[in-house]
Amino acid sequence: MMINKDDKIMMIIKENKMIMGRKNELLCSKCRKRVSYKIFKRPVKVKIKDMELEYEEYYGICDNCKSELFVPGVTDQNEERIEELYSCLLYTSPSPRDA
Repeated sequence: MMINKDDKIMMIIKENKMIMGRKNELLCSKCRKRVSYKIFKRPVKVKIKDMELEYEEYYGICDNCKSELFVPGVTDQNEERIEELYSCLLYTSPSPRDA
């Protein structure tokens, strides 16, 4: 069975809930409290070696102060998406020598 990236992110979020022993809570570095949070997606553009890549990034927002949170595992998944996208474009783009 293949698991798509969105399902993998949701699995990480569920694992975090179980590890923390509380429902959907993390320590917010801005309000300095254990807070609930929500996960959102946003379009992002990054430039790697003269190639501009667009992808959807996941990020957490504190329910208390509305600042962005570091959610364990989500950042790793975002980086993995960039690497996969870059690899696909790198190996499917025509080489300048082919012109």
